[in-house]
Amino acid sequence: MSQIYDQKIEDSLKKELEGKLFVDINVSTFQGNTYFVSKDWYTVLNGKVVLLSNGVDGSAPAETGDTLLSLITDCKRIGVYNKDKKYKRILKKYTYSEIKKLLKV
Repeated sequence: MSQIYDQKIEDSLKKELEGKLFVDINVSTFQGNTYFVSKDWYTVLNGKVVLLSNGVDGSAPAETGDTLLSLITDCKRIGVYNKDKKYKRILKKYTYSEIKKLLKV
């Protein structure tokens, strides 16, 4: 039952999300001392979620296998995909004191 319902949601989202641009900013930590911030770009092409920032060098887009529902819940829609633009992944490393200063906590 759940799978049928999920497929109906996916089908209804395909047209709405096709060609839109999404961003995901993720902050993770390693033992509370080192913080990593990454920024990745996604779009929907032919009804499939595609990672545009495939690798730090901005190599070719690749299908992720993610659902459209997970895309809209995990990422922020920010515009329209431009096929002529390169979307590079941003990955930065911060110490505890640097991230504390950035977040003003």
